[in-house]
Amino acid sequence: MASETPASSVGRDGTPAVSSPWVRGLAAGLIGGLETGVFLTVAAPAVLSETFPALVFASGPVVGWLVLAVASAAAGIVFTTVVERQALSTTVVLGIGYSVALWLVAAVALPTWLGAVGATAPPFPWFDPTLLAGLALYGIVLGIGHWLFGR
Repeated sequence: MASETPASSVGRDGTPAVSSPWVRGLAAGLIGGLETGVFLTVAAPAVLSETFPALVFASGPVVGWLVLAVASAAAGIVFTTVVERQALSTTVVLGIGYSVALWLVAAVALPTWLGAVGATAPPFPWFDPTLLAGLALYGIVLGIGHWLFGR
C-alpha cells in the first residue's frame, strides 16, 4: 500500500496558499486585527479598554483585544468570501473601501448598542477619525493578506 503525501501548496513569494476563502479570510482578518489593535493601543487606548469590552458587558483591555480579534476574523471571512482573487493593488483598494464601510456601520452601531445596554456611549453618529485610520490600516493589511494567501 502506497501512501501519498499531499503536495504542499505554496503561493506567491513562498507564502502558504490557502484555497478556502473562509480560512484565508480568518488568517488575513486576524493579522489585520493585530495591526489595528497595536494602532489603537497607541492612538486610542480607551477604545480597546472601555468601548470594545462594553459591547459584551465587560471591561479591560484583554476583553477589548478579544472583541477586536473576533470582529476582525469575522470581517476578514466576509471580505474573502465576497472578493475574488485579484491583483494586489485591487485587493488593497477593495480592503480600504471595505474598512470605510465598516467604519460607517460602526459609527451607527456602536453608539446604538452601547446606549441600549446602558454603557457609556460615544456620540451618535460616532465618526471617529482615529478609528477610521485604524480601520483603513486594517483594510490595507486585509487586502495584502487576502492576496498573499491566495494562489
